[in-house]
Amino acid sequence: MSVTKRTANGTSFGEPGRSARVTCQFNDKGKKVYELDCDATTVSLTMSPEPGNADQWHIEAFVRDGETPRVLRASGDSRDAALHAVSQAWDGFDGRDGYRRLNWRAIHEALAAVRGV
Repeated sequence: MSVTKRTANGTSFGEPGRSARVTCQFNDKGKKVYELDCDATTVSLTMSPEPGNADQWHIEAFVRDGETPRVLRASGDSRDAALHAVSQAWDGFDGRDGYRRLNWRAIHEALAAVRGV
């Protein structure tokens, strides 16, 4: 496993007072892993080609909030489409069941800044 620690250039993304920045990114067995700080919440995203279908991308979003981690998975025909799908699924909880609201627009922009999407 190779690890490259990167910090964003300090630019805020998204709505005023709400931001996201990539704090770490690395490769793990063919998967890209991004850790982001999003409004004091650590969000981990793992991106990989869908097993057996290189035209599909799979993203797993993970947030540990207290004792219980929250995880959602989604797929799409690109990393961007898969990120959109996981953000829509996450937003579907509307802050319930421990799935705190996240600024997915800021997350997308932070990932775009490091060519993650």
